[in-house]
Amino acid sequence: MVRRLVIVIPLLLYPTWAQAQTGEQPNSVAGPHSVDTADSGDSKVAGSAKPPVVEPGDDDAASRDPMVVDANANATPGFGAAGIVGGSDAAVIQGPAPSPFPEGMLPTGEPVPISGGAVLPAELATDKIDVDISGFVQAEMVIGYLDNGQYDLTFLPRELELDFEARHGDWGLLRIDLNLQSSPHSQTIAYSSDVTYVDLLDALVEQAYVEWSRSGFTLRGGKMNVPFGSEPLDVIDRVGLSRSTLSRNATPDWLAGFYVGYNIHEYADAYLIAVNGWDLTVDNNPSITFGGGIPHRFGKHDGMWLYEGNLSTLVGVEQKGINNLRMLIDYSASLHLIEELRAALELIYGEEQGLGFNKQKAIDGETTAQWWGGMFTVAFEGSDSRNCWLADFAAELRVEYLHDHDLILDLPHLPRMTTLLGVATVARYRLAEGVDVAIEHKVDFERGDVKGVSVQRNFSSPFEWFVTQEIVLGLVGYF
Repeated sequence: MVRRLVIVIPLLLYPTWAQAQTGEQPNSVAGPHSVDTADSGDSKVAGSAKPPVVEPGDDDAASRDPMVVDANANATPGFGAAGIVGGSDAAVIQGPAPSPFPEGMLPTGEPVPISGGAVLPAELATDKIDVDISGFVQAEMVIGYLDNGQYDLTFLPRELELDFEARHGDWGLLRIDLNLQSSPHSQTIAYSSDVTYVDLLDALVEQAYVEWSRSGFTLRGGKMNVPFGSEPLDVIDRVGLSRSTLSRNATPDWLAGFYVGYNIHEYADAYLIAVNGWDLTVDNNPSITFGGGIPHRFGKHDGMWLYEGNLSTLVGVEQKGINNLRMLIDYSASLHLIEELRAALELIYGEEQGLGFNKQKAIDGETTAQWWGGMFTVAFEGSDSRNCWLADFAAELRVEYLHDHDLILDLPHLPRMTTLLGVATVARYRLAEGVDVAIEHKVDFERGDVKGVSVQRNFSSPFEWFVTQEIVLGLVGYF
């Protein structure tokens, strides 16, 4: 026992003696960048002598320098700006200096392995994945007036939506929009005796697609909103509480299939689509609806385009007219007069083979059905640059005209009406961050103006208008 103590005690005293000989402080650490110099005037340092190297460890203060990292395969996830796990530029971890190996590569030159035995490519191992979750709730009190003196009053949780988006760099995107609506024009599964996966998808999923972008090309596949039109689908993307009849009945809301786009120039794009038809997730017909469009713009100023337009078309077979060809042409444009003021125009023309009325006012299976219309919108949206109440204020005026010559669109208020003229005005105010209050007045004039085709109730003249009004008080919450 005595011999062992004699041997151990000198070993414990050696580091203290060595530090005294070299002049180092107790907490100093020699690293790969230490300089080995010999002062000719200092007889305590030999020309080739070096202090002992201490490897950094958990208890070493020099190994605790913070290192800012993104959440990727080699880092610990943090909490993003939206409060979800996914990493943040402010995330800090402790540990030794970064590896000198190339990013995403092992010393052997192989990609970094990930769990389950899979291998993550080097370019993916270092890219950041941005995850964004957002949502909104639209609640309304609706008062409806008919020109016969009747009225309705109801409260509606109009729509609930939760959106998920994951973006990988500037080339990969996953988008899922889940929503529930309560509206006469909503997605529904109430009429299905046997609920299938298609019914559930249509009722609960507004969008679900993946997208790849590279070198000006964009490839998208899944269920997606239409890439044309002047009226957004979600209430947080527009000023008005309601959507026009032209948007709901005369054009599709979403498409299921594939989209390929290309950025031709700063002023123009082009795209092609192959889908199952409009508002149709699964099509049992043997044909596909094709389409294309040319988005264009000019007059860029302060990061804003003076004019933006889109000329698009859809051509294909629809289930409603079994194996009959349906065609739609849509032109939409917006004019940004100033930062807060925008004017929008949309013109449409559509037809479907075999569903039109002939001169004898009968459907003969050969005459083409037609519909056409247009919509004009002027919207004001307050800007945060204004230091007054207008910064939180928005207003919109919408005027639409729709002519359904052959009664295939089902105008909203009365059966067998061929023409609608609608006017809607809305005022909207931001009560707090994420909470808006709005009031909207909408009036629709409908009539039947094709003799022998459209029959109106309780009217002596086929050119007399039937009037329906709605006053809507709404709350919109979003995050």
